[in-house]
Amino acid sequence: MTLTVSGGLVTSPANLVWARRGLDLPVIVEDDGPTWTWRMLANATSEVAGRLGPRTGERVTVTAPNGGAIVAAVLGVWLAGGVPALISPKLPVRERSKVLAAVGSTADIVYSGLGLDGSVTISDDFADARQDPARTPPRVALDEPGIVLCTSGTTGTPKTIVHSMRAVWDQVVSVSRDEVDPDAPPEPTPAPPGRVQAAPMAHIAAVFAIMFNLWRGRAMVVMKRFEPVRYAELVREHGVHTLSLVPSMIRMMLDSPVDSLAPARVVSTGTAALPAAWRAEFEARFGIPIQTTYGQTEAGTIAYEPLSDVVGGVRRPGTAGRIVPQIEVDIRDDEGRSQPGGSR
Repeated sequence: MTLTVSGGLVTSPANLVWARRGLDLPVIVEDDGPTWTWRMLANATSEVAGRLGPRTGERVTVTAPNGGAIVAAVLGVWLAGGVPALISPKLPVRERSKVLAAVGSTADIVYSGLGLDGSVTISDDFADARQDPARTPPRVALDEPGIVLCTSGTTGTPKTIVHSMRAVWDQVVSVSRDEVDPDAPPEPTPAPPGRVQAAPMAHIAAVFAIMFNLWRGRAMVVMKRFEPVRYAELVREHGVHTLSLVPSMIRMMLDSPVDSLAPARVVSTGTAALPAAWRAEFEARFGIPIQTTYGQTEAGTIAYEPLSDVVGGVRRPGTAGRIVPQIEVDIRDDEGRSQPGGSR
């Protein structure tokens, strides 16, 4: 599992859609919304980049709800050479102003239905958008900023977390079984959607999950907000086998009348600790094992339970599994001294 790099430069993730810009296969299926083909997504991406103008190395904020528009906006920033900075559309105005100040953006993309001020306004309607044939995804140095994610952590003070372009692509590498060449994404598949995306798409877990889904060329279903009964219906309707549910969603599912999540075979969870009792209750009720993961906005995925362990019933209570290959762990004592493996 390696990343193809030439001369210390790597192609922008905008190529995830630009390399498939002539295809009419579905890529984003919005529940109660439009279905976006690769061509439509590329049209919208090109439109956003054109409205932004050249933004080489500049930070551009993106504030939008779940849907194809937020994906087009992020890809459009990358296509313009900029660095997307995602902001939750649910932030109160006062908190939003603090985040904007912390980001230091040169342009702000906002979704029209949110009632926010921005330099570029987007919606779900890109019917008149066209691709600029002269555009090509830029090549960026590995250590240059790739994306900015915002978090308040435990302090309550907004912080901007900058992931390098290497880190952005490494998230794809970490879950890919093959070599990742940004210049040559795999051919998209006409298979049914392989994912129902219901968690906020401005969150790091969703951002990188969507990137990997785009890399694979597999369509995904997007919900504006999570609702247990409708979620279960979409899973059944599209034959989705792997689910992604944060602990709060798992609790909502348990408190709902849903009695089946077939044909799902495994559930991945993260963003917060999952109580052991909830896990046991969920697995007993739905007959589907839960795979736990652990990550941070600052570092991305840090640890996960191998799928073979989860399916095989191998559990390590109190842990989030194994450290991913791209992460180095240094355990220190109260005096800051590194501790050898196996220390308590």
